[in-house]
Amino acid sequence: MKATETSILEFLQQPMQLIAFDPRRNYHWMKKECQQLWDDIVRITQDEATSSHYLGAVVYVEYGVFKGTQVSKLILLDGQQRLVTICLLLAALSNENAKERPEVRRVSTNDLLFNGHDKEESCYKLIPSLREQDTFFRIIKNESLTSVVPSRLTRNYQFFINNIRDCGIRTDILYKGISKLTVMDISTDRKYENPKTVYDSIMATGLDKTQAGLIRNWLGFLQSGS
Repeated sequence: MKATETSILEFLQQPMQLIAFDPRRNYHWMKKECQQLWDDIVRITQDEATSSHYLGAVVYVEYGVFKGTQVSKLILLDGQQRLVTICLLLAALSNENAKERPEVRRVSTNDLLFNGHDKEESCYKLIPSLREQDTFFRIIKNESLTSVVPSRLTRNYQFFINNIRDCGIRTDILYKGISKLTVMDISTDRKYENPKTVYDSIMATGLDKTQAGLIRNWLGFLQSGS
């Protein structure tokens, strides 16, 4: 098992595809969670003395790479809510940046949201729950949402759009603030490591009881070979 604290942007720049472990576990962050994240980003953006802000853990199991590519296939055990929200924010930031004055530095999030491969199955960095994939992919590709049923995904995306427009901070400056966000990157390989050993090691990183309980159940499920 490997556990490393890293910038959220450096984490997302890796050639990988994170697939939600439970396809039925939908996105459930609401405005209050997004507001807290936004407030933290504005604070660290404006405070040059703050070099980092910890978001939490991202836990996944390595399953090798896609055939014909160097994209790692990872089963995401914990961190889905934070990662989906960050992707919504990055999509909003990129789309609003394109509308700013020419002198504002261009912010591209393509390498954070996509792997850059033509093959559909490997181009997305994050694959959320099955029922939410179409809406999520439309958002990050900046496609029309007029035919999409409103959901927490669309509402939170619009929340970030509105805040970016109203905050008075340039998008390239906000991007520097987002670069200060860090996560605990925790990975394991089911082929070589005992789930109990992995769980004990993960507990040592200081996860809360809810996270630890979920991870214990997921590692048990993986060990059973289901």
